[in-house]
Amino acid sequence: MQLKETLREELAELRRQDAAEGAAVDRAIAEALIRSELYRDAATIFTYVGVGDEISTDPLIERALADGKRVCAPVVLGGGVMEAREIRSRGDLTRGAMNLIEPRGDRPLCEPADIDLVVVPCVSCDLRGNRLGRGGGYYDRYLKRFRPASATFVALCRERLLSQNLPRRPLDVRMGYYVTEAGFFAAIDA
Repeated sequence: MQLKETLREELAELRRQDAAEGAAVDRAIAEALIRSELYRDAATIFTYVGVGDEISTDPLIERALADGKRVCAPVVLGGGVMEAREIRSRGDLTRGAMNLIEPRGDRPLCEPADIDLVVVPCVSCDLRGNRLGRGGGYYDRYLKRFRPASATFVALCRERLLSQNLPRRPLDVRMGYYVTEAGFFAAIDA
């Protein structure tokens, strides 16, 4: 969709600026999520490993491991397909497809039915839980594998990159919540 690509380009410079200034903001975002009841109640968390101008999930991963939670991260298989594999330390991660940091291929597989909380990256999200990703559709395809209400989907977004109303395609999966440095918020019904 051309409108989404235009939005990605417009937000690219803001993302670069935020990434350069962002360690404190990223930590505040992680802490807002960690303080939430959804985090406290989750036994298994699926989260991306932030690279480049993405929000760093290192504080979240470190805390979840320290809290004894099962932590899974995505492995890109190609062709729009990804899977989740368990990590128990940073040593379980390696540089993978598309220059992402991913679990090693020998790590145990995490099935969607076993995951309670899904933490999703975004270029931007809006108050209704619509997210603008990087355009590959990997997360939307993966999230469709979850049974309704089997897991909670949360987008991490810097406050400055929140949008009022993002375009949404029928295949896009809405987030139930979003987290910024200002706090943890339930998406509003459209």
